[in-house]
Amino acid sequence: SFNPRNKSRPNLDECDEMELDETEVDVFAQSLSNEDAGTMEQKLKTILLQNPYTLDEDMGFEVGQPSRLHRWDNLKSALHATDEELKSALRRVSAVEINGYWRIVDDYCIGRVLYFLLLKVESNRHCPFIPLDGNKVVKYLGDRWGYSPVLARHCLELYASTTDGMVWELDTKRVCVEHARRILRCSRKRLTLQEFMGHWIHITLPVSLDMLEGEILVEQDGDQSWIFLQSDHNTHTSGFICL
Repeated sequence: SFNPRNKSRPNLDECDEMELDETEVDVFAQSLSNEDAGTMEQKLKTILLQNPYTLDEDMGFEVGQPSRLHRWDNLKSALHATDEELKSALRRVSAVEINGYWRIVDDYCIGRVLYFLLLKVESNRHCPFIPLDGNKVVKYLGDRWGYSPVLARHCLELYASTTDGMVWELDTKRVCVEHARRILRCSRKRLTLQEFMGHWIHITLPVSLDMLEGEILVEQDGDQSWIFLQSDHNTHTSGFICL
């Protein structure tokens, strides 16, 4: 079975982590102040995606490029935001505070955590919808797969809901959509609709193509239908059908 600690990844040179000083914050804020920079959410995402949180980092490996990390006050200064505005923007971009810095977890990393979370769910095939004990899930992801508690809990917050912070219920649609994206991103060849469904239905949760409205494109080529992520193709391309 896959163990993230054994995953060989390139570019593991020495990490030079830097926190922005006041001068850098001022320069950064000025570069984001023009109208073309877009909304606060877009600006925040641009900042945080300069150094996303990776699997290498969570596993304690060194990252191969200088990194810029941002605390709450750095971001407030750069974005000229109030506490409430920044809090709302961080929530919308799915950022998480890790070791005092605000980060966006990269797609590969969060996808792996979700995959192993689903393995835990699928182990109870007779009752896959049973509510999850958050503490047990975090412990399982840490003890079995080596993920940090903050990353494991962030995965729960992204793909499940809770009323008391203890018992969680998976967001079925969100999980199924993310699983579909992962299948299409990771496939080494283009997939027919039939092949895609063959992979997708292995998930214990109920799936329906209606869930993927706005997410995928279907190309009709004779008797064969091919499926693609909408974000990877021009939606106006002839021969494609948007779901």
